[in-house]
Formats: sequence, structure tokens, C-alpha cells
Amino acid sequence: MNLPIFQTVIEILEYCWLKRRLIIVYGSIPFALGTCLQLTINTLFASTDETTFENLINNSPAFALFSILTIILYLPITVTWYRVVVMGEEGIQNRKVFHFSTLEVKVLIWQIIIFSIILFVTLSGLAIILFVEPLFSELDKIGLGLTRLIISSLLIITIISIFCRISLVLPMVATNRHPHLKEAWTRSSGFGMRMAAIYLLCSLSGIILTFPLQILSLFISKVLTNMSSSTGGFINLILNSIISSFTSLLVIILPITLIGFVYNIIAESHDLNKDEVKEAFC
Repeated sequence: MNLPIFQTVIEILEYCWLKRRLIIVYGSIPFALGTCLQLTINTLFASTDETTFENLINNSPAFALFSILTIILYLPITVTWYRVVVMGEEGIQNRKVFHFSTLEVKVLIWQIIIFSIILFVTLSGLAIILFVEPLFSELDKIGLGLTRLIISSLLIITIISIFCRISLVLPMVATNRHPHLKEAWTRSSGFGMRMAAIYLLCSLSGIILTFPLQILSLFISKVLTNMSSSTGGFINLILNSIISSFTSLLVIILPITLIGFVYNIIAESHDLNKDEVKEAFC
């Protein structure tokens, strides 16, 4: 089973571009609601003199609530896109543009389960790092810093790898199939590190694709601020909210496409047709 990293990233971007009409149709309402939510957050904390990090720490409950609401808002497009990638457009026939059902609730529950597993793995990894760090205490500052960087990088890649592998249960749930975490883990053996690399590149691509919008936003804000500081500041809040919401949509769509691609590759590697795929993960 092959999963070439850069070729897969290109294929994911091309696939999303070909299906851009569906993304616009099914992502428009989550995007609009996400923008309003982001604008509310930006407005509430725009006047603070704190740094971004201080702002995040001091208002962590508000930002946590914002993150949860964002995940909920994007549940319909999450389910829709999994069905499109795995089942084709016939998988969303008669599906409403913005719809909450038991299917979305099941996906949310599994997202919580996956988050809990990743949180446990992360805390375990940090505990191990703290335990072994004294072993490198004799290194100089450069050596110690380099060692920490290598260990931290390995931990991050491992966490993303585990996240990608167990996330294969999500397309099972989204396509009305019985989810099996063990099945997702065993069938994705050998894909972990490649999936992690592709996941990072997809997320980075999503951010890079917003650069033209950020440059345009900066230019517009600069011009309006020169005309009126209050008007320019308000427009800047709106534009930043739009860009943040657009980035969130891309960072959701691209990794979902990756998970769906791998799901399909695993099915094809076992010479399964579409009807048999439904049984493969049951």
C-alpha cells in the first residue's frame, strides 16, 4: 500500500478544487456562523493591552468555549465531506445543506473519544520527557536545547500519527457504519508517519492559501485606517474574522480528505468493491 507524501498532498488539493462547489454550498452556513462567532471573540478582546499569550491564558474558558462551539458548527460539513470522499456525491443525495442529526452527534462523541486518547498520549509523552530529561543535564545549553527540540518533534509527530490512524473511525461513523477503533488501528499499520507528514503539509497548505486574503486585508485596513482610525479598526476586525473562519474551513476540509483517501486506499488494497467496503469496517 503506497501513500506518497507530496503526491497525496497535491491530489488532496486537486480533489478539493474539483469539489469546490460542494464546499461552497455545504460550507457556507458554517463559514458564516463561524465568522460571526470569531467576530464576537475578536470584538470582546480587541481592546485589551495584553499580549496574545497573556490574553489566551487569562481568558482560556472563553477561548475553550469558542473552540467547542466552532467544532459543533462545523459538524454538518464534517459529516458531509466524509461521505463525499468515501461514498461519492451519491452519499449526500437529499442531504440538507446545514443539518444536525444523530449522525452528527455520533461523530462528535467519537471526536471527544479521540481527543481524550490524544490528551492521554500527550500527557504520557510529556511525563516521559520530564523523567528522562535529567539524563541530559550534563549537556551544554546548545546540546540540551537541540535534544529537547528533537524529542519534542518526535513526540508531536507521534501524536499526529496516532491521531490520524484512530481518526479512521470517523468516516465509518459518518457513513453509517459501525465504528471499530481496533480495526482502524490495525488496518492503518504502516501509514502513521506518512499520514502525519501529509496532515502537517495539508494544514500548512490551508494556512498558505489564506496569504493572499491576509495581504488584501492588510492593504484595505491600512487604507481605511488612514481615512478613519475607528472605521479602519472595525473593518480590520471583520476581515480578520472572515480570514480566520476561512482558514478553519480549509484546515478541517483538507485533513478530512486525507482521512477519507486513506480509508479508500485501505479498502482498495483488500480488493473490495464499494458494497464490500461497507462490511470491511463492520
